[in-house]
Amino acid sequence: MPEQYVHTVTAGVVDFAPQPQPVADFLNDLVKLGSSPLQAKLRGMKPSGRLRTFVDPLTGQSQSSSLPHYDHVALDGIRDISNALRRLDHYNVIVSGQGPPARPPLELEHNEIVFEDTYGFDVHCCLRPEIVSTSYCHGEVPTSRDVPSFGKPCTSTDHTGVFQHPLTGAIIEVPNAGCARFWIEFEFGKWLFPRISTDLNLLNAPIVDCAQESFGTKFVQGFHCY
Repeated sequence: MPEQYVHTVTAGVVDFAPQPQPVADFLNDLVKLGSSPLQAKLRGMKPSGRLRTFVDPLTGQSQSSSLPHYDHVALDGIRDISNALRRLDHYNVIVSGQGPPARPPLELEHNEIVFEDTYGFDVHCCLRPEIVSTSYCHGEVPTSRDVPSFGKPCTSTDHTGVFQHPLTGAIIEVPNAGCARFWIEFEFGKWLFPRISTDLNLLNAPIVDCAQESFGTKFVQGFHCY
């Protein structure tokens, strides 16, 4: 069973890549809605061009992994986003803090009981230079569906999102949610999950409306876990 649930709002047009200013507009509007993380800290990340390294426990030698190393993008506030992201085609803008805010994005449960205590809460705006998979199959329950892992290159012409329920393993399909260059993530504390049936339209509706107004495109909902 995965321990970390991340709800996604994915651009329904797979090659959509916003200008930087709408990212700032969306995060500002999220504050106005009362749905932004409390005690928030803002940071930006971009690839450094290097790979992460790790120490091999057998040899004690430093080794390169296949995962990219990220550099920080200087952001003192939301007002800095437009200039900082200019000419970047690969970044994460992250607002980290605490929940629940005044208008929580989702109703969360722990062990099937509504969770009303505080939790970690992050919002990520993510852009990639190429189309990647935004589907999620965790593999703990066998499935015949063959989809790329979340964040991996996506070359399929079928853009249907395929999501495997984090608890039951049931497959949920969402049109136009399987591949994207741009998406938004809402990440909550560990072991917290929304109640999922067969529909992933779980996010507080004004937040989805806010995203669509800020970026001028339709968004669809999904999730991934780790």
